[in-house]
Amino acid sequence: MVGRPPFVSDELGLRVQFTNIDPKTEQFTFNVNTTQRDYIVMKAIVFPQINILWLGLVVMIAGFVISIVRIFNKEKKSKKTVKAVEPVEA
Repeated sequence: MVGRPPFVSDELGLRVQFTNIDPKTEQFTFNVNTTQRDYIVMKAIVFPQINILWLGLVVMIAGFVISIVRIFNKEKKSKKTVKAVEPVEA
């Protein structure tokens, strides 16, 4: 008896098994079985320092908001302090 163990790939859903050799025609025969998967395999990667990234984002947004508020306040003050100057006659 000749052992013919199949090659099984769970990732691809394939099962390939060698079945026969025909010496007269010099051909090999293989059986290929496929199975369709009803689910999707996903890989989740955990980044340990991701919280530092989020903290940096929050600090950047806070700095941007503070700078915009200061610019608007500066514009309001500059509009209030400007007074019309009457021309001086010589």
